[in-house]
Amino acid sequence: MLRSRFAGGAAGIATVNFSVTRGGQLVGARLAASSGDARLEAAALGAARGAVLPPPADYAGALNFNVRLGVR
Repeated sequence: MLRSRFAGGAAGIATVNFSVTRGGQLVGARLAASSGDARLEAAALGAARGAVLPPPADYAGALNFNVRLGVR
């Protein structure tokens, strides 16, 4: 859960889609479901893009994720 100060006081849930490469790099972050508030969506995308992820273990390709990020 993100704190509302990171989203300019907005509250709600945005869903972000992204892939993780074999090297652990997050690529292609995009908004998959709108929260209806641009501030919240920008904060959710920023959180996803700033994530540091380990490489997927024993997997030959990229992994795709949909993550719901809530802000209060």
